[in-house]
Amino acid sequence: MSLEKLLNIPKELNSKPNISVYNLVKECYFDDFSELLVYEYLIKNDSTHKSWLLFCEDKRTDEGWVIEKNFFFYNVYHLNNRNSKSNFKRFTNKDKAFSYYIYNEIISIYENKQLK
Repeated sequence: MSLEKLLNIPKELNSKPNISVYNLVKECYFDDFSELLVYEYLIKNDSTHKSWLLFCEDKRTDEGWVIEKNFFFYNVYHLNNRNSKSNFKRFTNKDKAFSYYIYNEIISIYENKQLK
């Protein structure tokens, strides 16, 4: 599938709120998906950051991947249902922070869908 379609899932969810994020990821996911591909896409498509930040803020779940802007830093981590943070990384580069967040978010959604 297309990297562009996969990375525009938050925009797709806004235009079609009745669609499941799990179904979109399953439909768009491809085997060669990587953090590097996400990074290269983000460098050329700056508007993608905002839609993923809003997606993160609007999630209605107690666990999952989180990205937060804290002054000049971006914090990315996985929050579990006990409010414990793991895989914490701090970035000064916005594109690297978002590529780490988006990649892990999509992989997490895809793997959780596979388990169900």
